[in-house]
Amino acid sequence: MKQRLAQLQDDVLKNAYVERELAGKVSVTESDARTYYQDHQSEFKDSKTGAVRPFDEVKESCLNMARYQKQSELLNQMMERLMKAADAEFLGPK
Repeated sequence: MKQRLAQLQDDVLKNAYVERELAGKVSVTESDARTYYQDHQSEFKDSKTGAVRPFDEVKESCLNMARYQKQSELLNQMMERLMKAADAEFLGPK
């Protein structure tokens, strides 16, 4: 139980650090959302008709996904910098 609590505390600290580092560094425009929409139209097909839903219907989702992509790119860059500074190698989960 103590080990699990320590892991949760560690996760919270890591998430807070990442949030602080990424805060204000990611901005997403409607153009970013439209690009995401164009590149991922298969994700926006209506399940009944098979037609691609109009951008205006899925705009918020596109904005969120474009933001997620940019955050992921920044996070990867941040991890590379940190590992280089620590001369470490990330092996990922086992």
